[in-house]
Amino acid sequence: MRSTFGRTDWLSGTKVETPSTRARRDRQFMPALPERIFVKLVKLPRRAWAVYVVALLRSRLERTKIVTLTNCFLQRFGLSRHDKTRALPCLEGAGLLRVERYTKRNPVVEILT
Repeated sequence: MRSTFGRTDWLSGTKVETPSTRARRDRQFMPALPERIFVKLVKLPRRAWAVYVVALLRSRLERTKIVTLTNCFLQRFGLSRHDKTRALPCLEGAGLLRVERYTKRNPVVEILT
């Protein structure tokens, strides 16, 4: 049984972080941010900055400005769907993202800056 933390030990039932997962998590995470974007993010409420950084990371991984922001990807970083729901209007209002929302589907986000 796979989890976001590695694997579950079959004998004890506890989650064990495998060496490959540990190596992936030890790499540099924070994508470089221009100062003007950082200044905008600091002024936003709650976890909007974290949602933006995760969207930016996803954008750089996929090498495209338009990405689908999934709950599963956000959960890897300790963010909930509620954090995403609250953060997207703030980020859109600040002019950092453009969001296309769909019923019962994940939003499609375009990184503007």
